[in-house]
Amino acid sequence: MKAREIAFKILCDIEENNNYSNIAINKHFKNLKISNQDRGLATEIVYGVVENKYYLDYVINKLSKIKTQKLSICVKILLRMGIYQIAFLNSISDYAAVNETVNLVKKYDKRSSGFVNAILRNIIRNKDEILNVDIENDDIMYLSTKYSYSPWMIKNFINSFGKDFTEDLIEANNEKPSIYLRTNTLKISRDELIEKLKENGGEEKILRETGKVIAPHNNGLILKWCMENVPEVKEAIEKETALYGTMDTWLIWKLTEGKTHAVACSNASSSGCVNVQKGVWNEEFIQNLGVPLKLFPTIASEASEYGVTKVFGKEIPITGAIADQQSALFAQGCLEAGTMKCTNGTGSFMDITIGNTCKIASGGVDNLIAWKLNDTLTYMVEGFVSVTGSAVQWLRDGLKIIRSSGEIEALAASVPDTNGVYFVPALVGLTSPHNDPSARGTIIGITRRTTDAHIARATLECIAFGIKDILDVVEKECEVKIDRINVDGGASQNNLLLQMLADYCNADVARPDTLEATALGAALMAALSINQISLEDVKHILTPDAVFHPQMDATLREERYSIWKEAVDRSLKWIKYA
Repeated sequence: MKAREIAFKILCDIEENNNYSNIAINKHFKNLKISNQDRGLATEIVYGVVENKYYLDYVINKLSKIKTQKLSICVKILLRMGIYQIAFLNSISDYAAVNETVNLVKKYDKRSSGFVNAILRNIIRNKDEILNVDIENDDIMYLSTKYSYSPWMIKNFINSFGKDFTEDLIEANNEKPSIYLRTNTLKISRDELIEKLKENGGEEKILRETGKVIAPHNNGLILKWCMENVPEVKEAIEKETALYGTMDTWLIWKLTEGKTHAVACSNASSSGCVNVQKGVWNEEFIQNLGVPLKLFPTIASEASEYGVTKVFGKEIPITGAIADQQSALFAQGCLEAGTMKCTNGTGSFMDITIGNTCKIASGGVDNLIAWKLNDTLTYMVEGFVSVTGSAVQWLRDGLKIIRSSGEIEALAASVPDTNGVYFVPALVGLTSPHNDPSARGTIIGITRRTTDAHIARATLECIAFGIKDILDVVEKECEVKIDRINVDGGASQNNLLLQMLADYCNADVARPDTLEATALGAALMAALSINQISLEDVKHILTPDAVFHPQMDATLREERYSIWKEAVDRSLKWIKYA
């Protein structure tokens, strides 16, 4: 007995006896000698027809004067099977689907073979038109038909979540589940398996899809750890009372009194759980971790309605949400490929807009979504130097060579150079592009002539070097040329630091008239959502307070930068000696 005939008998059993599909399959497969290929096709057809019954009957009723409720069970099921193969199984040719279905009709209801043949051939001649669901002005029946859900379920979903979210929900629920792997620790350790997956392209696939390498701060890994190690979290997930989100998710949830569970696309992309190519959750990755996808919030455009909050009895719409660095990038007017900003605070965040095409850089930087406006994604690359203002704080609190952070500029400027001193500020390891948590801080080149001023100057210089490290990676891998760096953040008040940044990066450095670009960007995004400003307006919101031009000789720049890289190499993986 061939696969289609087996599927037909199982479907008849389900229809006539109201059996569960899995029980019917097991009953008919028992003691049946068929190939794995036939078994797989039969199972696919059975589950496919059951899951899409409303839709399949809709297509039949479109073409047949005799409606499905009046057709014989035999003809109705065979029509469903034939239409399912044409509409959903790309591995089977349309003509094979028609011929095999008609042959079965001839065997079980010969008089109806011409009728079935006519309907199926009509479908393959006008496929796009006939298979389209063209129900208008009735959202419930449209969604019920297209996705084969009971109307009462669709009605309840829409009342609870709205039409758009409901469609996203049921569409996702209809997708085939991913295959996922579990480690048999009796045969191989988890770490050994990870290495094998890396060897077989797993690491590259994750980087290509999420824009990130696997790291401890990946939100999916954190969730997995919490599920396994925090009883309260595990219990809440099992009771379906747990939800995941970033800080903006929590704020929106609270402000809307639990009505909106959403996250801005920019914040979502930082989680390591998003397919950055599409701007959606990476379902395969999340499911492979064993984390329930339903924990995750809806990904929304940065400039969109997130619901309303009540203040003094009045409803105020929430019209924008955006990640902090992306917000500063937006406020700085960096909307086009090759524009960038650098936020200098406790650390330094470098963010470079690379346009609407996702170009994955693998050199130790983060590939992120800058923002989503309507359906258009804008991409950026981010590098992070963890020690900027904190290095200055160490000079103040640790070495005590300055009394306040503001003193470092004058002290560093009191000498013309560092007198050969190089400071690698790996006080908490090294971040982008080296990403080595085992690196440790190193001061190289100290002599008896070294003074506090030389160390202070080397501290500012190492910040500029760290930013240049990132810039070189981005320019090479993302094929952009940076000739202007827009800066903000408290440390950007230091004129000497900005001049060093201009010299070593060989680019103009522009400081705007306000350094609080992050808050401004969020306000601009909200204003954009309600059409108070345009994208063109955003480009001109901030005006430069000062511009620093490169002044250093190119040969000297390369010489000092080469020594810096050697100093970095000496600091890497140092913790093994501790």
